[in-house]
Amino acid sequence: MNLTVFATFWLIVLARITDVSLGTIRMVSVVQGRRGFAAVLGFFEALVFISVVAKVLLNMKQPVYALAYGLGFATGTYLGMLIEQRLAFGKQLVFLLTPKGPALAEVLRAGDTVWPNSKDKPEMGF
Repeated sequence: MNLTVFATFWLIVLARITDVSLGTIRMVSVVQGRRGFAAVLGFFEALVFISVVAKVLLNMKQPVYALAYGLGFATGTYLGMLIEQRLAFGKQLVFLLTPKGPALAEVLRAGDTVWPNSKDKPEMGF
C-alpha cells in the first residue's frame, strides 16, 4: 500500500465519520422541528457523501477504499450518538402518576433528590 492509498483511506474514513455524524444530528433536528438547521446540515452531509461515494466508486481497483467507507460509517454512527448525548438535543419526557404530585413537583423544581433511609427501596423521598 503506497502513501496515496493510505492517505485516501483515512480521508474516506474521516469524511464518512463527518457525514454520518451530521446525519445523526440532522435527524434529531428534523424531529424537533428545527427546519433551517436541519437543512444546512443536510446540505453539508450531501456534499461530503457524494464526494466520498464518487471516490470509492471511481477507484474500485482499491478494495481497501470500500473497507474505509464501512469503517467510517460505523464510527460515524457511534460518534453521532455521542455528540447528540453531549449536546443534549434530544428531549425526554416522563409522565408520573402519583397521589403526591405537588410534593414531587416541589422536590423536582428544587433539584434536590432525597433518598429515604430504607436500603430495600431506593426511591425519591419527599
